[in-house]
Amino acid sequence: MKVLNHTRLLLAFFLILCIVESSFATQKGKPEKYSVKINTGFVNAEPYKYENKIVQARYKAQVGISVNYELIRNLDAGLYMAYSNIGHMLSYDIEVVDNRVVSESAEVVPSHALYYGVNFNYHLLPLLFKKSNLRIDVYPIAIGGLISRSWGEMNGTKVRIKPFFEYHVGLGVGYRITRLCGLFGEYSLGQLYNEGKSKATIGLAIKF
Repeated sequence: MKVLNHTRLLLAFFLILCIVESSFATQKGKPEKYSVKINTGFVNAEPYKYENKIVQARYKAQVGISVNYELIRNLDAGLYMAYSNIGHMLSYDIEVVDNRVVSESAEVVPSHALYYGVNFNYHLLPLLFKKSNLRIDVYPIAIGGLISRSWGEMNGTKVRIKPFFEYHVGLGVGYRITRLCGLFGEYSLGQLYNEGKSKATIGLAIKF
């Protein structure tokens, strides 16, 4: 709940920033090269396994930010950072019937995960329509980075795992509310932490 409340506050602040920024923007300014995105979504927590096979995936909320720069026309690249308290299961007990979990109990401690890396976006519609100020944006994405994670055991021992490399590619869709601010959603497939295979995010974006 704390993550979701913080997300709402960030999104509200960002929306206000968009309104203020757009009120000062002129229609004939320099091309916007930088973009900032604030996003939220769900990431894979430790799954339930039975006989060493995943029988039920588990998800936790994530919040993140990315800053990109347009390297060449229609192609931008940048850095991202995100956080999630994905938890660590010290132990769990499940009942499985026909490969489905019908009852579950688990002893979970907080586990703080930091996600960071690089991303690339290629914006297709300006190339197709020969215009740069379209409200709709469709763009392939490629993302690669690391996850650093830690938690505390019941005996007070601090555990830090070796950073895990993940990568995924997919497609994003955006809509400009104003000339500089908009909404976006992204969906990607790849090799993700905790044996995840896909990821979806939504958020707000501003260009400057």
